[in-house]
Amino acid sequence: VATTDANNGVIDLGTTTVTGTMDLTSDGSGNVTIDNDTSDIVLIASEIGGTLTLTSGAAAGITDTDTVTVGVNLVATTDANNGVIGLDTTAVTGTVALTTNGSGNATFDNGTLNLDLAASSVGGNLTVTSGATAGITDSGTVTVAGNLVATTDDNDGVIDLGQMAVDGTVALTTNGNGAATIVNDAGLSFAASTVGGALSATATTGDITDSGNLSITGAATFITRDAGSNIVLDSSGNAFSNSVEMRADAGGEAFGNITFVDSAGIDFATSAGSNGDLYINSSTDGTVGGNLSVTATTGNITDTVAVVTTGSSTSSFTTSATNGTIALNTPAALSGAVTLNTTGASGNATIDNGTTALNIAASTIGGNLTVTSGAAAGITDSGTVT
Repeated sequence: VATTDANNGVIDLGTTTVTGTMDLTSDGSGNVTIDNDTSDIVLIASEIGGTLTLTSGAAAGITDTDTVTVGVNLVATTDANNGVIGLDTTAVTGTVALTTNGSGNATFDNGTLNLDLAASSVGGNLTVTSGATAGITDSGTVTVAGNLVATTDDNDGVIDLGQMAVDGTVALTTNGNGAATIVNDAGLSFAASTVGGALSATATTGDITDSGNLSITGAATFITRDAGSNIVLDSSGNAFSNSVEMRADAGGEAFGNITFVDSAGIDFATSAGSNGDLYINSSTDGTVGGNLSVTATTGNITDTVAVVTTGSSTSSFTTSATNGTIALNTPAALSGAVTLNTTGASGNATIDNGTTALNIAASTIGGNLTVTSGAAAGITDSGTVT
């Protein structure tokens, strides 16, 4: 038990070895520094007026068992043995910097306060939670060798992480109408995420993918900054309740492959203006440099922009619900093989391929099929068309 009770007194114990718990209290704006050498740090009820700096070299790392209040900033470090940080009842008014050694995980829940992550380096997974409206932000580069899980659990809290360097997956959950923004230094791989507001997701280099269902209530924007990058959002339970924009940098570059699955209808659009719009914002809007695959698990597939694939790139259009239709009536330019799949007697499919030859790959259409091409090579098939 260490206490300063007057004059903004500090606690600075850099060579202490405590095998039990720590109860720390500093007066006014007094800072507290503890380096527990090779032992773990277990904080019980504490109140620090200034900055709290903790270091542990033990595998059990740094944990809390009661409310710990920090008036300014928290710096928590494990420097050996893959030590972990597990602070679930600590309330920090200022910034939080977390560093773990090896593959050590870090967990931090800031209760009803907003969470501002300062420059941090986590060797394992990072799990952070805030119940404040201002939610979770970063004011320095946050490096995560494992996975990131960021959650706001009250007050329509937002997530705004613009300086991330996550090697693993990213799972974002916002409360109520909370929006989410994330910019990663490399590719961006989503685990299952639920965002009640708008989502903006940027891969600075590499692709954007998902390995779990994305449920996004507001408008969703996915940005790749490297030309030729892929966006593959193919989880079967994806549910986008508003518009979706896929943007190649500022809209002036080319995409690689695009795969998109949505729970509702899909309209290839000239902008991301309304529910169901899929806006492929590339050097030529609606153009995909690689393969294109879209699936509407309910509803229809339509267009208000010419859908274009180049070279030998393939395209695939699927409506999964009975009697869902495909109607690409704005003259398209699908250069490679085209696959069409619908079910039900009214599941019709229509494609006008403009002045480009049309090659129908193996397809199954539950209703009528209408195809048009103005090219000399006309219309061919490269698989059984049922």
